[in-house]
Formats: sequence, structure tokens, C-alpha cells
Amino acid sequence: IARAISAGEVDSLVLSRDGSVFAFGDNANGQLGLGDREDRLTPTRIPGLPAVKAVSAGASHSLVVTCGGAVYSFGDGDSGQLGHGQLEVFLLYPTEIEALRGIGACMVVAGYFHSLIAASDGRAFGFGCGEDERLGLGLTAEQALPLEYPYLKVAVPPSL
Repeated sequence: IARAISAGEVDSLVLSRDGSVFAFGDNANGQLGLGDREDRLTPTRIPGLPAVKAVSAGASHSLVVTCGGAVYSFGDGDSGQLGHGQLEVFLLYPTEIEALRGIGACMVVAGYFHSLIAASDGRAFGFGCGEDERLGLGLTAEQALPLEYPYLKVAVPPSL
């Protein structure tokens, strides 16, 4: 039984009640997190993840938050949207974003080449493509590491 679902541009993620994540659809950029670039016609469990509480499928990358508040990313990182400090990288397996370690993440949004993260204390972080001011950080270039929004706080529901 699904606890949450997220539809990306060409793929989808499903979060089950036990914290497992299932992925299906186009996998040309590794955004399914299954270790390859083969498309999946049916939901396939992503191996190796700790229990997850939130998922988000973007244009060609994906984000998950574990029950412990860690953030993992996978797929296309061409604009820095994976948050690992590198551009033009593809991650075929979920990889923890070390720059966010210890923030206690509770929500993630994978956009079109950018990512947004909310921490349980209300802090917000953004990274990825800065084109068209989509990050809202006053940047127009790619941001490959998470930056905290100095003026933004997120009202986090108590259940997260």
C-alpha cells in the first residue's frame, strides 16, 4: 500500500508504508536509482535505502528523505541538482548528500533541474540550475551544493 507517490517528467516514485521506495518509467539518466539506465514498465524496489519518509521525482533526477532525516539524490546532475558539488554527473544509485547531513530533512522537491529541501526546524535549502532565478537565491548560475535560504522559513507539519 502506497503512503506517497510522485510523478516526474517521465518516471514515478512510490513510497510504501514500510518505507520502501519503488520506481518505474524512463530511466535514461538513472533517475530510478536502480544502478542502470534500463526503463522499468512496472514498479521496482530501489535496493539499499534505509527506511524513507518522503520522495520526489523531478525532470531527470530524484530525491528521497530517510526516516532519520538524511537526503539521497540520484539521476542527472548536469546542473548541480543532485547537491554533491559537481556538475555533469550522473548517479545511478541513491547517494546521500553529505552537505545536508545532520539538518534533519523532512520534505524534498525535485524540480526541473533544481532541488529544494526543508528541514524539520523550518530551514530551507536550494541547489541546481539558477537560470530564470528558479532557485530564488539571487543566482543565475548553477549551484552544485545546497545553499540555505537566509530569508525563508518553512512551516513544517508536526507529523513530518
